[in-house]
Amino acid sequence: MNLPSFDSIVAVTRDNLDTLMKGGIVTAEGLTAVINAYATVAKQSLANGSNAFKALPTVRNATDLQAILVSLAKANMETATIEGRAVQELVKGLVNDSVTKLAGRIQATTSLFSIA
Repeated sequence: MNLPSFDSIVAVTRDNLDTLMKGGIVTAEGLTAVINAYATVAKQSLANGSNAFKALPTVRNATDLQAILVSLAKANMETATIEGRAVQELVKGLVNDSVTKLAGRIQATTSLFSIA
């Protein structure tokens, strides 16, 4: 087994801690973006529901009510589809950024203690 020097262990440990700190910041920023995206979906859904509620006094028969409900369902599905894709991309980017950096540090640490 090839034993590393103390200086190389300190250097790898420092890099690992730096990566963890930066990864934590990236993760926090990514989670903030995901939360904001979910908030956007919620706000849009509330707006769609509010618009449908405002249209209820105009209902004169079952067909009018059905049209309002169909319009509400369609608007919410469109919002969920469009914003859902945005949330999915944010989560995918967040996971990829976090895992890639940590995997690189694990590789560097294990290579330090390689068997000769």
